[in-house]
Amino acid sequence: MPQHLRIMCWNIEEECVDGILSDNAALPRIADQINIVSPDLVLVNEVRIWNEFPFGSSVNQVKELAKLTGISYLPWDGTVAPSLTGH
Repeated sequence: MPQHLRIMCWNIEEECVDGILSDNAALPRIADQINIVSPDLVLVNEVRIWNEFPFGSSVNQVKELAKLTGISYLPWDGTVAPSLTGH
C-alpha cells in the first residue's frame, strides 16, 4: 500500500500584513495556512528568535508557530548567530 508524506516549506522572513511589513503579526495567518494544509512535516526558514527588549520583542517565531499549530518542533543545527535585534 502506498504511503504519502506531506511536506510544507515556508520562508517567513519579512511577511506583510495588509501591505505593511510586520515581524510577528503574520504568524497567526501562517499557522492557519499550516493547519489548513495539515502537513506531516513543516520546514521553516528565515525565522527570527528575537532578543529581549529593548533589542527585540522576545518572540521565538518557531516556538510561537509550534504553539499555534500544535506541531512539535526540533531545532536544526547550523543556524546563523543573531545580531542585537535577533536576525
